[in-house]
Amino acid sequence: MTVRVAIAQINSIVGDFAGNSAKIVDFCRRSAEKGADVIVTPELSLVGYPPEDLLLRPSFYGKSEEALEALCAALAEFKGLHVVVGHPLMQDGVRFNAASVLREGAVLGTYCKHDLPNDAVFDEKRYFVAGAEPCVVPIKGIPVGLTVCEGYGLTETSPAIAVNPIDAIKPGTVGLPLPGTTLRIAEDGEIEAKGKMIFAGYWHNDAATQEVMTADGFFRTGDLGELDQDG
Repeated sequence: MTVRVAIAQINSIVGDFAGNSAKIVDFCRRSAEKGADVIVTPELSLVGYPPEDLLLRPSFYGKSEEALEALCAALAEFKGLHVVVGHPLMQDGVRFNAASVLREGAVLGTYCKHDLPNDAVFDEKRYFVAGAEPCVVPIKGIPVGLTVCEGYGLTETSPAIAVNPIDAIKPGTVGLPLPGTTLRIAEDGEIEAKGKMIFAGYWHNDAATQEVMTADGFFRTGDLGELDQDG
């Protein structure tokens, strides 16, 4: 059995429920035409990331729920397509970082993120409570489990380049580099990255490219970090 997965690398805008939903629907339409079975959208894709203190407003969750219901209805036309959508969720006054699987107008299951990062640029424990329950949904007869993991990427230059795998999560880190990506630490502690998924430079802007790229082709991320055998 083959399951075709399409990764929706979309740029959601914080608070733009209608615009983000339209981006998801458009990607689903194009992917369904190419035979995709599953669409995976980014973390909190419905509301944009990071919404920060908007997550402290109950009305934000109400609008998110309305947008999710509307998106679910809009995706009903794509028969057999499973769409994983990230969104905030409030249950009995408790806030969660969630992802739901939508199929033909119905929510098949919802997962609440277990491991909440609270270092570097992340501050999720301020906003969310960690989930505890697993979420497994059948896709073409295959049981598929959901998870929301902490990853590290650079919005303007690459997708995620490191991730904590579900079977080897190490708190306080963003995990090992993804295949095809090389990371190193410069003398001043800056993280430098190189790989097929990372851009080669700015379009028609040699000065900007030289500022962010090393002589041997590594991208200067601007972030400080440490690197060991676990990432």
